[in-house]
Parts: sequence; C-alpha cells; structure tokens
Amino acid sequence: MNKKINKQFRALSVLLILVGLSACKDSGTNTNDNVDINYGLTIVSGAGDVQTTFIQGLPTLDISSVDNSNSTELSNYASIFTDGTSLYAPGFGAPATMSKYDFSSSGEAELDQQIIVPGSNTVSTVEIISPTDGYATVGGGLSKVIQFDPSTMRITGVIDLSDAGEGLFYADLLARDNKLFVALNDFGSSGIAKVAVVDLATKTLDKIITDTRTSTVFGSTNTAVFALDDNGDIYVQGSGLFSEYST
Repeated sequence: MNKKINKQFRALSVLLILVGLSACKDSGTNTNDNVDINYGLTIVSGAGDVQTTFIQGLPTLDISSVDNSNSTELSNYASIFTDGTSLYAPGFGAPATMSKYDFSSSGEAELDQQIIVPGSNTVSTVEIISPTDGYATVGGGLSKVIQFDPSTMRITGVIDLSDAGEGLFYADLLARDNKLFVALNDFGSSGIAKVAVVDLATKTLDKIITDTRTSTVFGSTNTAVFALDDNGDIYVQGSGLFSEYST
C-alpha cells in the first residue's frame, strides 16, 4: 500500500483538491460500466464556517472544464484521502466524522460507511497503511490516535497521546519502520517544533522529537507537514509564524 496517502494530493487551485485512484470500485448504479474512475476531485465553495464540499470522480484529466453537476454535496469543508480505490473524507465539525466513498462509473460519489468519534470536533488527518489498517487523529478535546479498519470502517484501537501535551492540533501522520510519526502543532505556545513517535507494535507513545530552530510544525495546507523521500528520510515543515521574532 501507499507509504503516505495524503502526499498523493495534487492541488489544482485553492478550491480544488485532486487525488489519484488506481482501481476505483464501480457501485454499478450506472449502465456505462466500461468507464474507469481514476481520479477523485473535491470542489470547496464558501468561506469561514460556511463551506460546502462537492465530491466527484473523473475518468481522465483530459477535460476543458469541470463543474459540480454530478457531485455529491457535503454540508461542510472536507479534506480527502485515498487508499488507491476508495475516497475518505473527514468533514470539519462536531462530532468528528470520517466518511468512505466509492464511485459509480458515472463519477457519482456514494457513501459506503462512516466512522464517528463522539467528544471531538474533527478528524484532523488520516494515514492508511494497508486495506485493513489505518490511523486517524482527532482534534478538539481528545488526545489520541484512532486505529481503524478501512475495509469495514470500524474502530479497532486507540493510542493515548495525552503524555505528548494538551491543547495540541495533530497536523499530520506518517508511518515508517513500524513507527507512526504525529506532527504536534501547539501554535507556538512552547516555542519548539515537536513530533510524537508512536510504536505501532505496542500501540504506545515512544518519544517526542523536538527542535528549537523553529517555533512549531506547520504546513501550507491542513494536513501536509511530513514528506518522505526515496531514501526513507522524513522532512518536516516548520514555521516561525508564532515565534517571538515573527511580525
């Protein structure tokens, strides 16, 4: 499976998010069964707390225009992740909800299953390691990583992150060498960039990596903080935005 699912994203503009699908399942609701859906696309409209997300599938990018006439509408902002076949859309707003969608051959996104985490505001980011093993962080009061089965969309475990600190936004996830790296964004309150390392064998917090050269980990999008190169080295985006030197 993909080492880093959300690093497959290619942003077309501020309002469009595109993700590649290697072999999307066909729900069979359209008679044009010979069409393969190879891309999942979201169009986000609105601003602030009033946003709408439109999800659709595309067979090709060889098109001159795109609209939302064949889209499934979500009543909030939703980021998207994929396992190469289905699309996973965590929506912003309590309770934290992540929805799994498959596409018909006409490109319509159809809801398969959902995971709901009571007591939290949103699913921050998702890392899918295999067809039956995935992880997600939640924001808004719960210091933990949720382990889930992407095939059934059932929660299979919980990893406690309370020792990593309180009041954190979990900005990104990356799995490597049976470790799960969690970007910890405290919005500069500590003045230190911090990454939690979880041992996936024991499902426990292993350690916290810190760096004083910047004030926090911070990505240019909601989820993109980590990058993994071909040598297996991990790169982390940092920001001095919240430091005492920022203006």
